[in-house]
Amino acid sequence: LAQNRDHQSRSSLTLPSFAPTGYCDSKLMNALTCRQLATTLPSHVTTYAVCPGFCRSNLGRNVTFPLYKKVMMAPFMLLLQRSAFQGAQNIVFASIEDEDNLTSGGFYRDGEIQQELSDYIDSLGSDAPEQLWRLSDKLATET
Repeated sequence: LAQNRDHQSRSSLTLPSFAPTGYCDSKLMNALTCRQLATTLPSHVTTYAVCPGFCRSNLGRNVTFPLYKKVMMAPFMLLLQRSAFQGAQNIVFASIEDEDNLTSGGFYRDGEIQQELSDYIDSLGSDAPEQLWRLSDKLATET
């Protein structure tokens, strides 16, 4: 997938991101996999990728910062981060919303499809989800 395309970084998206590239790539892979599932599963089965947002968690527990940086960042983190309950609302939304109001294979955040990410995925080519699927299948079945 990446070998026959120029690597399109998150800088091609209009919104800046402070998240590490690996984290952003994992979100992209989730969205691509979801889109592939939407084309291969029977039509009565729907699939959605959901982003809970920037939630307070232990995700960065192994990231080391000097104490003074932690103290300086704490007020901003408290202002920017969502609670686990708030983040879970995105997942609950996709679970209980009428499927006629959702797009199978779509990526949702805050109860809305993320059009910018959808456009970005489209820019990777219509075969990108299938290529990732085949590569993942190959890697998962290798011993």
